[in-house]
Amino acid sequence: MKKSLIVLVLCLYAVSVKAQTKESINIKLGCAPIDYNPKILSSPNPKSIHPDWGGGSEVGRSWSFFSTKKIKNKDGVFLFGDLISPRGGLITKGCYVIYFEWECSK
Repeated sequence: MKKSLIVLVLCLYAVSVKAQTKESINIKLGCAPIDYNPKILSSPNPKSIHPDWGGGSEVGRSWSFFSTKKIKNKDGVFLFGDLISPRGGLITKGCYVIYFEWECSK
């Protein structure tokens, strides 16, 4: 009885973890902001503003975002990658952006 109960609990745990897992697709996209000052995020959640971008920092329309993953979850569609300055320097490595705030091409 104990073994079957433990197996049942482990199965339910595995199902709940799988349900929380986001869908992730590996991609290579170069993106530019559609509008001035899109959100830069620390996780794929629109409320998780990256610590470097929460204050008065601003992202203009000449910035770039090089994406390596497209993520869909309950909060929306996000891109994961690196934020690049207008001069070509890496500014924020490994951050997230909201997909619909950026225009992307392959």
